Amino acid sequence: MAIRYLVKGAVAGAVASVAMSLPMVIARRIGLVRQHAPEAITRSLMVRSGLDRSPSRERQDLVAAALHLGFGAAGGAVYAAAAQLLARPGAPLGRVPFTLTGMLYGSGVYTVSYLGWVPALGLMPAPDRDEPARPPVMVAAHLIYGAVLARVLGRSRAARRRQS
Repeated sequence: MAIRYLVKGAVAGAVASVAMSLPMVIARRIGLVRQHAPEAITRSLMVRSGLDRSPSRERQDLVAAALHLGFGAAGGAVYAAAAQLLARPGAPLGRVPFTLTGMLYGSGVYTVSYLGWVPALGLMPAPDRDEPARPPVMVAAHLIYGAVLARVLGRSRAARRRQS
């Protein structure tokens, strides 16, 4: 597997992280949620780690944005690696549309994160104990993440095939 493709996956993941922020921003602006999940997680990390027991809103938002982009980029690289193995003709997902595999991946990221390690580490409550609107907003955001990730990476794959 080419390192270049992993880097393209990371870039696609960062782009997808920006795109998935749209439903989170809208939900906050219309009052459905008080705080974006990445901000809540970041605040918990900063306070619990002792890095900043009382982070300012600006610092928290800056760190949250950097962590969110970094996590999304890392997720994009993982997806790119998995796509190389699973989405080839004859492979288990070879006939599944690439955008759908991305959405499945995005829902998997949500599940592993918000039903798994995030509440297990006490960074945020589990979805059934969270603000009522946040879980559906986050599911939608992760579906958008997966779809955009696959589309951006898929364009890269298509361009590479045309050059071959």
